[in-house]
Amino acid sequence: MEKKFAVMFHGEHVIVLIYAVTKIAVTVLLKCAVVKMVAIAVIKIYFAVVRAIAVNLALLMEN
Repeated sequence: MEKKFAVMFHGEHVIVLIYAVTKIAVTVLLKCAVVKMVAIAVIKIYFAVVRAIAVNLALLMEN
């Protein structure tokens, strides 16, 4: 009886461990995805601003 309980308890521990690892992995992936999305947005805005400045400078040079 005790051995069976120990095995069952160990099994529950493994399930909890797997659940915890999965949850951490999903959280990390989601955070990375959010960071990636933010980084892409920042890069796009940065390039748009740089392009606008370059165009304005070119127009100023022509005038």
